[in-house]
Amino acid sequence: MKFYVLTSVLCAFLLSTTWCRDYTPIHEENRCALRGSCMKSGASDQPCVNQTEPQPVDDDEATSILQSLCPNFYVNNEDPAVCCDASQIISLKSNMAVPSQLLSQCPACYRNFLELWCAYTCDPNQSQFVDVTRAKEYGDEMSAEEMTVYWDQSYVDNMYDSCVGVQFAGNNMAALSLLCDKEVSKCSPQALVDFLGSKNNGQSPVQLNSQITNSSTKLPDGIVPMNYSTFPCNQNIDEVSLACSCADCDASCPAPVPYPPPKQHWKLFGFYGYMVIAAAVFIAVAAVFLGVMLADNVYKYSRNRRLQEDDRPLDIDATVSPGGVRFEEASQGCTLAFEAGGTWMKNGLENFFYKWAHVVTSYPLAVMVVWIAVVAGMTTGCLFLDITTDPVALWSSPSSATYQQLQFYNSHFMPFYRVEQVFVYTYDKTGQSHSSISSGSTNYFGPVFNKSVMDEVLTMQLEIQSISAYDSTQDKNITLSDICFKPLSPYNTNCSITSPLEYFQNSFDNLNKTVLPWFQTDYHDHLLKCVVGPENTDDTTPLHMSCLASWGGPIDPWVALGDYKNNDYVSANVFVLTFIVNMYNEEAKNHDAEVWEVEFLNYLKNYQSSQIYLKYQAQRSVQDELNRESQADILTVGISYFLMFAYICVALGKYSTDGFKMWVEAKITVGLMGVLVVLASVGCAVGLFGYLRVAATLIILEVVPFLVLAVGVDNMFILVQANQRAVKKDAEETTQESICRIFSKIAPSMLLSSISETTAFLLGAITPMPAVQSFSLFAGMAILFGFLFQITAFLAVYYWDAAREADSRFDVLCCVQRKTVSYSPQEDETDDSNTHGSGTKKESVDNGIVYSAVKEIYAPILMNEYVRPFVVVVFVGWWILCGCLVPRVEIGLDQEVSMPSGSYMLDYFNAVANDLMVGSPVYFVVQDSIDYSKFDVQNGVCSSSGCSSESLLGQISIASSSPEHTMIATPANSWLDDYFIWSKPVGTPTCCRFFNNSIDSTESTEMLQEDTYLDLDIEFCNSSVVSDNCQSCRPESDENPRPTPTEFYEFLEWYLNDNPTDKCSKGGHAAYKYAVDYSPQVNRTKVGATYFMAYHSVCKTSQDYTKALQQAIKIADNISDTLGVTVFPYSIFYVYYEQYLTVQSDTITSLSICIAAVFLVSVLFMGIDLLAGLYVIMGVAGVILSMFGLMYFWNIWLNAVSLVNLVMAVGIAVEFCSHIVRAFILCDKDTRLEKATESLIETGSSVLSGITLTKFCGIIVLAFASSQLFQIYYFRMYLGIVLFGAAHGLIMLPVFLSYIGRVANPGKRRTTAIQAYDKS
Repeated sequence: MKFYVLTSVLCAFLLSTTWCRDYTPIHEENRCALRGSCMKSGASDQPCVNQTEPQPVDDDEATSILQSLCPNFYVNNEDPAVCCDASQIISLKSNMAVPSQLLSQCPACYRNFLELWCAYTCDPNQSQFVDVTRAKEYGDEMSAEEMTVYWDQSYVDNMYDSCVGVQFAGNNMAALSLLCDKEVSKCSPQALVDFLGSKNNGQSPVQLNSQITNSSTKLPDGIVPMNYSTFPCNQNIDEVSLACSCADCDASCPAPVPYPPPKQHWKLFGFYGYMVIAAAVFIAVAAVFLGVMLADNVYKYSRNRRLQEDDRPLDIDATVSPGGVRFEEASQGCTLAFEAGGTWMKNGLENFFYKWAHVVTSYPLAVMVVWIAVVAGMTTGCLFLDITTDPVALWSSPSSATYQQLQFYNSHFMPFYRVEQVFVYTYDKTGQSHSSISSGSTNYFGPVFNKSVMDEVLTMQLEIQSISAYDSTQDKNITLSDICFKPLSPYNTNCSITSPLEYFQNSFDNLNKTVLPWFQTDYHDHLLKCVVGPENTDDTTPLHMSCLASWGGPIDPWVALGDYKNNDYVSANVFVLTFIVNMYNEEAKNHDAEVWEVEFLNYLKNYQSSQIYLKYQAQRSVQDELNRESQADILTVGISYFLMFAYICVALGKYSTDGFKMWVEAKITVGLMGVLVVLASVGCAVGLFGYLRVAATLIILEVVPFLVLAVGVDNMFILVQANQRAVKKDAEETTQESICRIFSKIAPSMLLSSISETTAFLLGAITPMPAVQSFSLFAGMAILFGFLFQITAFLAVYYWDAAREADSRFDVLCCVQRKTVSYSPQEDETDDSNTHGSGTKKESVDNGIVYSAVKEIYAPILMNEYVRPFVVVVFVGWWILCGCLVPRVEIGLDQEVSMPSGSYMLDYFNAVANDLMVGSPVYFVVQDSIDYSKFDVQNGVCSSSGCSSESLLGQISIASSSPEHTMIATPANSWLDDYFIWSKPVGTPTCCRFFNNSIDSTESTEMLQEDTYLDLDIEFCNSSVVSDNCQSCRPESDENPRPTPTEFYEFLEWYLNDNPTDKCSKGGHAAYKYAVDYSPQVNRTKVGATYFMAYHSVCKTSQDYTKALQQAIKIADNISDTLGVTVFPYSIFYVYYEQYLTVQSDTITSLSICIAAVFLVSVLFMGIDLLAGLYVIMGVAGVILSMFGLMYFWNIWLNAVSLVNLVMAVGIAVEFCSHIVRAFILCDKDTRLEKATESLIETGSSVLSGITLTKFCGIIVLAFASSQLFQIYYFRMYLGIVLFGAAHGLIMLPVFLSYIGRVANPGKRRTTAIQAYDKS
């Protein structure tokens, strides 16, 4: 019984929802299946089942609409009979409003799409392809509930192909993604017609089951599939509407220009080509050198045998070649003038410095008073010093293109926003599947879409929005609402936040909303709709919720979601929350945002959760971390300098087991004075530029003291140790006279190195790179001050100390005098063979451990006849290797390196590189003011129908099709194309309307036709306004796809202030208010600068950022050439990465200038000796070349920081090389080998104990710095500079000079060996 009742009820239910009367479907030509509307179903009327013959339309308005929408019915008939009535035609127009906004920019696509609905709604042969399968009784009529529509395969495929490339300009998504309810890559012709006909899409009143047929399909009797002719997208559909543009139709694009393959290193025999050639060159050079050496030794051996037989003195002079030519003699005639000038220069400098030293040592107290006064006065300028921490000012020159473009962008548009960003991850990586009744599919959702996670993230987001930061300076609280960007203000005052929770308007009610829970219609279904149609105001699910954010704009899924594959947005593993905050040109106006960001960061740092973790940043984060990094390494740097200072104080003295003697010979006071001179020279240089209002950088404060200490230490050690090794000429020479004599010999060498470096650095300031420029200025002046202080204050203190030592008084405790004097440094006899002509002590005198080690052990080994060729071969091979590796040194500076170890920004950078799905926005700015009302100008810019394939937007669109090459990920948003669509008189209502209550209808019609109505003060009527007084701006009969030149400027202001609505999504306020520099109050018929925004691909490395900039510049330059106007690209990171486009040329320029300056100064101050200049340059160039090799092997990239270090390396290399070379040139020994050995012993030992060991003990400490920047660019490079400097100054130069150095001392005509040979 129960079963019978249930069966009866079920049958009654089924009968009530299917046929209630006898019905036999008729499928024949000229027969309708449907006509008229019966009952409401959602937003639309259900059609009535009606198998009558088609009838003409008897309504003028409907006839006009039908002729406009379905012109194919009027091809051969002025009054066609159709299967639709007036109400259906008017409803068709309303239903096509949204597709019109999506597709009308491609006329062929829109026409093909319209014909699909024209055929279904009105075709006179409708019954041949529409089969009603289920209907419901509605009064005396039957309302269709479900039907099958038969489409021919070729028609649907062609219609789909004509539309698949059309982009929705509002968000650069494929228009079919919105019409297919899935990402376009997953759409298909069948999926498109299925969704359009699905009753679950929220728009269709009936269920349309589409059957796509082909020749092999078996069809019911009478069925003839609909097969209208279609228009390819690259074809004109009529005389008015032109072919679709390249941006929407691949067939309209020119043949793609093939991109060059990735640059490969040239290979030879399967190996790096330059390395193969280098190896061959090295083998050849080594073979020639060793062969010459062997031949020379054989020649000397045989010649000496003959001389012994003839009882002649042995010839050991290398100036006589194997062929008997005396090089010195052959070149004498050409060098007489230079030698005379050089002798004059040498004697003049020595005389000058002797007199100078005599004055200083005669009035040491006065010198110190003046020095203290000068230092106090100059260092006071530090109070006026401006420390530049702005990264833009640090890395970008005001004259650079990107800097000027940044200023232009900020002055014509609003500055790019401050970005506060949070990446949200889950500990549990388990996702979930959801079956959706609305989409009819099962989708996988990533773990972040779990309901509990979304609840927590929404809670966190709302808490962030409510953060209040107290600013004590203004005595007020600051919230996000006070500083955020509000794109629709004043109509909508919500902050612009990019977040997946904005799909639910940040509402728990919307997030928790569930309809028909047995069909699982919940937040999953809403998300599925929103990620493919973020601008939808109705998700078309039973939830009927808007996808627009609470602030009124769409949320692009590729911005708010991360770590997904193949555009499957809901499989994302990461939420990306971005809070947009206003940025101002005036730094003071950013104060409130900076205060709020402190609390924002504190909230995130202290956030704890059991299911999610965060990676985040605020706009101020990088600067905060850089400051923290500097503070964290203050102790390390302090220890480094302390060790160097301590070493100086200790190493300048001489020590023995006799404690009293040790305290007499100690040089702690002199060492401390040397340290004070270094600090004072840096302080005076900084103070000088403080007075001149030249900004300093943190690099200066970190690097310049290191450089000045290197130069100062070297000079101080050479001066002090030369005096320690020298004795009086005679018993009557006073301490003052002895110091003056020694100083006169040493000071020219100090002058040479100091002036070389000062000149090199000051000329190096020519480079446009700000960091290098400021370093060069400060370094050059600091070295100059250092030299001046060394020959004044340091010399005065050293004289006092020498007098103290001569009086046998203790160092530091100078009042304590040694009672029994057993040793006086002035009592030893003189050996005038000293390198500087000052005399040396007897061998019995202790010259120090380093000196003795160099003389007794190191020099004999290095200058051995078997070791020297090996050294030459090794250095030549190393130079050739480094030369090959120079092109392979990486360029750039990854952001991670600049952060301290353990910084939260390292996690953030990792998230950006690996989880973000789109890169930074890039704006293509049209700098010039052009007349956009002219059609030819429009065609050169736009991307819709009729636009040139080489238009601005067309070229960007083409570039976006190859993101792996161009780094452009999306086509550009186009205010111009959207304006065309907005101004078209289509839709119900149209987008462009005005209140006509001030004029009558007749007058308004006349004014519409004459384009003069806007001369009146008429108010704009937004599409959301329901009023009979609102009239379309253009007559509905106007089929022109663009406004006329007069209309263009009349409507533009309304468009830029129109908020998008569900009736008109093309309102330009949210997207383009700040993209167009248009001031109608100033000039109504002129548009200034404008921009078109696209997105870069994700940039993971410094090279990616540089490539993105390069490609954007290339695209913009090509657009500029095409349009004849200036177009440039702008993105927030360009100003930082432009340096890498020119860093190679900047490096060559800077180093070339420095090396050339060193050469010229060396030639001049070494007595106009070209060979001496070349010797110095050989050592300096070798050091620089070796540094590039180090950079390759130790993964140090070329950038502004490393370039500063390379420039500094030139200065330090001069210290290692110039003293050795000058000592060699002035040495009176007879042969090259003896001269090289003597210069190595006398000067090299001071260089080793001075700059080498001083720097080495300080550099080692930097290895323990917490900063990667310090470890890589300071520890590694400083260590390399010192080691390579020492290797070239103390190994390479002595050996090479022993082979190719000048034998004769400048001024001498012949060498001793040649004279002896002639006498024999």
